[in-house]
Amino acid sequence: MSYATSELAAVAEATQRCLDRVAAIATGDTKLREDVQAAVYEAERGLLNAHRLVLRATKASALADK
Repeated sequence: MSYATSELAAVAEATQRCLDRVAAIATGDTKLREDVQAAVYEAERGLLNAHRLVLRATKASALADK
């Protein structure tokens, strides 16, 4: 596994952990103001997109390693 692939895999793990944390805020019992709730959902969508892109880059890098 190349340096790039291992680093991308580490970033993928980190973005997943962040996504899990933001999702917990979004679905938590705490009542958030409407503007805060909207910002949390926007952050969740952004993290999900970032996570998918990092996973795609990781797969591409792993294929290039072969």
